[in-house]
Amino acid sequence: MAAIGLSLFRLIKHLILVVALLFCSDGFASPVQTDAVCGKATELIHIPGTNAAWTPGLGKLRLQKVCWLRIERPLPKDELLSFKSVWIDIALFDKQGKLLGNATHNGEKLNTFVSANRISFIVQDAAYPIYVRTTVSPSTSFYDEIDVAGMTLDQISLQARKAENTSVAQAAVLLGFALIMLAFGLFLRDINYGLFALFAFFQSAFIIFNDGLIFSVANLPDWFPRLFAFTSWPSTAVLSIIVTRIGGFKEHSLFLHRCMLLMAVAYLALVPMSFFEASLSLKTVVLQDYLSLLWFPLALLGLFRAMQRHYKGTPLLILGLLPITVLWWTLSLINVQPKSWGWRFTPPSGTALDVIQNLFLPTLLCISLAYRTFVLHNEAIRIAREDQLTGLANRERLAVQGEAMLRNQMHPYIAVVAVNVDRFKAINETLGHDIGDAALIEVGHRLSSIPNTVIGRSQSDQFFIIWIDIHTIDELQRHLKEKFFSPINVSEQTIDISLSAGVSLQTNISMQKHMHCAEIALNAARASKSGWEVYRPDMETNKLGDLSLLSELRMAIQQNHLRIFLQPKVRVRDGAVVCAEALVRWQHPTRGMIPPYQFIPFAEHTGHISAITVWMLKEAMQLVAEWRAAGEPIQISINLSAFDLRNHNIVSIIETLRESNNAFAEDIRLEVTESSVMSDANTAIIVLDHLRSLGYSIALDDFGTGYSSLAYLQKMPVSELKIDRAFVANVKPDTDAALLLLSTIEFGQRLKLHTVAEGVETLEEWELVKQFGCDYIQGWYAAKPMPVSEFIQWRTLNNPFNYLQPKKIVPEKV
Repeated sequence: MAAIGLSLFRLIKHLILVVALLFCSDGFASPVQTDAVCGKATELIHIPGTNAAWTPGLGKLRLQKVCWLRIERPLPKDELLSFKSVWIDIALFDKQGKLLGNATHNGEKLNTFVSANRISFIVQDAAYPIYVRTTVSPSTSFYDEIDVAGMTLDQISLQARKAENTSVAQAAVLLGFALIMLAFGLFLRDINYGLFALFAFFQSAFIIFNDGLIFSVANLPDWFPRLFAFTSWPSTAVLSIIVTRIGGFKEHSLFLHRCMLLMAVAYLALVPMSFFEASLSLKTVVLQDYLSLLWFPLALLGLFRAMQRHYKGTPLLILGLLPITVLWWTLSLINVQPKSWGWRFTPPSGTALDVIQNLFLPTLLCISLAYRTFVLHNEAIRIAREDQLTGLANRERLAVQGEAMLRNQMHPYIAVVAVNVDRFKAINETLGHDIGDAALIEVGHRLSSIPNTVIGRSQSDQFFIIWIDIHTIDELQRHLKEKFFSPINVSEQTIDISLSAGVSLQTNISMQKHMHCAEIALNAARASKSGWEVYRPDMETNKLGDLSLLSELRMAIQQNHLRIFLQPKVRVRDGAVVCAEALVRWQHPTRGMIPPYQFIPFAEHTGHISAITVWMLKEAMQLVAEWRAAGEPIQISINLSAFDLRNHNIVSIIETLRESNNAFAEDIRLEVTESSVMSDANTAIIVLDHLRSLGYSIALDDFGTGYSSLAYLQKMPVSELKIDRAFVANVKPDTDAALLLLSTIEFGQRLKLHTVAEGVETLEEWELVKQFGCDYIQGWYAAKPMPVSEFIQWRTLNNPFNYLQPKKIVPEKV
């Protein structure tokens, strides 16, 4: 079996040799039988004798520093003795040792016909055998092969013209590619184009050297052609980097990525190694062949993997590499066996294989880069016009589609609806952003299933719907109710989704204006909690008023136009009025007294609530300090917003104000709502704990209207529970509402918290709350919020407070 395998290998080897000879022949030259003896320059000064170790060969042979060739068979009379080499010095002698001709790689030439990379001698009258002394140039040691052939003058001229024209054309095309790609790289700021420009430049430089064009310039220094000679290896190194980048090797195969980078380093290392190959006892051209045997399979394997993953441009790059791989892998397989065949195979200049290896890959690589840029450009446009989470149109694309529909006479009257997912922030914070994103995707799917609509997502939890006919808008409202009647299921979580919608039914306006109107209506729907609002012009007027109000609010704080109003809290067991809640009012110079609901929400939204809080704290600190100094200490409650609780300096601000006004912490109660705490529960609890440790008491305001859990309620350092008016208003004895109110009061007392019933406005409500054991009562039945001066008068008349016979004063108009 071993013998059969060896015989099969030899058969394949010889078949490859025959094919290589066929494809690598330039079609003009007739190989000449040559015997060769090579050795050291000092030993081969004169023509070797017949006893020398002559090695027979045919046409091509590898050289050492100095070789003598012996040609015994005369050439036909019409043929010249032609040598193909670019960096080898040649001297021709007859059998008597007479010099017949001389040619150096870049210098003197005697009795020679020079064209491109071929040097030819006239030997018709020479006495055979002819001896040829070949010397590899001292300035190089890597280019070590020579091709000996017999050619007619016409053949030499035709071959020279073909080779030169082809080489010049190839070099020009590659230089053109390099310049164009360099310009693209600078314009697009894409390094891939710069790398391709470098690759094409190196390739064109090597063609100029390899085909002998560089030697058409006389008397060049040795180092200048050498620069061109080495460009083949750097070009392959650059190509390695290009292949890994276009094929995305780093993303899909880190091993192949590292291998290709190592190959690039290895090819670059061949350049310095070629200077020292004599001392290193190695041949860089042989190392190049071994590297080629590895490079092509690695590159193709990575590119095939990239193509499977749909990397742009990889099919064209594979198409460009395949023929080069077949050619070079075959030639490299032959060339790494010097003992068997004794010469290297390379495609001759001007042949089809020469053109393929020099231009086919760069051309397809250039097309691949252009196609990749085209695809990435389209992808960038798609990304710019598409919401990446839901795949729906984004705001810009929807605006374009809406404008097209408005211009289309088939849909001249569209309705635009802005839709917002209610409580989406709570979904994100409670269930996590992954669940929140999945919920948005499902919302997008359900909206997209509504017929006769165009859907887009503009931001976070906000969507837009284009409805084709304003006259059937009620049908869209019905569809929305049906689509979101049932909860959505995401990652085993059941989530109830409700929507708020703002509708623009305007006509003869642009799509951008439609979207603007719909968003204004949406804000109105969210504020009123109606769920559905149609745009009205007065909504926009209010918005403009808000903008004006914002600048005026800043001035009001600076110019002390704010007023502090106090509403008493009555202790139920004895009627004592020992505490009050501070509420802000705005004394506008032209609008009069502005109630808090007209500017507090706006201040909270814009962040100006912090300045109002500081102003209120300062005023309250001054009051409690004055009253304690007068022997009438009263505790004042101040509201802290969610924005205040997220302010890491709020504790130091409160303490600074207290110290500067000589106030006592026990005279200040800080009220927070469930929603303000839950907006950032962990931070809020840390702040409240710190304030509690400094002696301030904490109250939980509007209890029952938020969404805090019992677990968080237990963590809050509160001492007072203020029950929202929604539990108190119009409650009758022996009803479910009364039972709920009683349970809430008992719940607070079991947590050892004082309970306060807010919004008590009638005697019946007062008596019921008192019956249920509530600790404090606050509401209009006792007194409305009033200026400080009126509060003092009211407290003088009503301390203790007799709820059966309350004494009232006429308050200022609020």
